[in-house]
Amino acid sequence: MNLDGVAAKIEGGEFKDVASVNLGVEAQFTKSTTLGLNYTGTYDSDIAAHGVFANVHMNF
Repeated sequence: MNLDGVAAKIEGGEFKDVASVNLGVEAQFTKSTTLGLNYTGTYDSDIAAHGVFANVHMNF
C-alpha cells in the first residue's frame, strides 16, 4: 500500500453536535489495592462509540 511516506491516513466525515460522556469510579479494597472502572461514550446523530475500562492498582 502506497501512502506517499505518510505513516497513517485517516478519512471520515465532519463531527457536528457531538456529545461526549466520561464517568469513572475508584474503590479502595485494602490499604494497598484499588479497583477502578471507567466508561466513555461519544454520541452523534450518525455514530455512537462506547468504551469500558477496568484497572487494578496494587502497591507492595
